Amino acid sequence: MVQRTKRGLAPGKARETQAKLKAFHDDVRKRCVEIPIGSTLYVALDALNSSLNLNADQLNAGFASNDVSASVGWKR
Repeated sequence: MVQRTKRGLAPGKARETQAKLKAFHDDVRKRCVEIPIGSTLYVALDALNSSLNLNADQLNAGFASNDVSASVGWKR
């Protein structure tokens, strides 16, 4: 059995990645509008769009779980 290592992004790097991901996702959506529905390229862009949505959700979940202020017992 293979043991996985724990990996993570520093908060600054994660925010940078999120900004790049959003810009690329916006570009994919704009291109989907220009392509005829049902074409091979549209199907590929739709799959890419779904993948980008999943990545954005994972980044957002990572931010939520690493939020120090949301930790139990956090006092200011």
